[in-house]
Amino acid sequence: MRTREYITTMLKPVIARIQGPAAGGGVYIATCCDIIVAVDDSWFAMREIHAGGHSGGSHLLSIGLQRAREINLTGRRVPAPEAERIGLINRSVPRDQLDEVVQDYIDQILAVPPLGVQATKQAMRIAMEAAGYATTFRGARAASGILAGTEDSREAKRAFVEKRPPVFKGR
Repeated sequence: MRTREYITTMLKPVIARIQGPAAGGGVYIATCCDIIVAVDDSWFAMREIHAGGHSGGSHLLSIGLQRAREINLTGRRVPAPEAERIGLINRSVPRDQLDEVVQDYIDQILAVPPLGVQATKQAMRIAMEAAGYATTFRGARAASGILAGTEDSREAKRAFVEKRPPVFKGR
């Protein structure tokens, strides 16, 4: 939570440069960045559901309620090209174009007035706070603590170590 708060309150833009899988916390951190560029063979997934936990709404406003529900409830992998199409990321690019595309975003931001950039970031953060975004994360943190102590959570971890499908009991 602190990393996400730090990134979202920075006055300078933050560009996520993704060149591999982003799962759970990786998606959580990437989606707090201002711009996300990923190589086209990357993927994104909220896998917490498979470990007996839950994933919150870090990307809810980016992709909409139905897609967020699908990704969070299934834990499925979303390939970078699909992530771009649904609005989870800004760009999916071939690996050899990653640095060039990131640099292009940097150049575009450097070409506009810095005080305008800072004011825009602040205005967007205020809008997110007004929408109750921070409250959502506080609630999610509480739920994570509860779920971590469940029998299903322990079973998920055992099954992973034992390389077998978990058997959940809803406890």
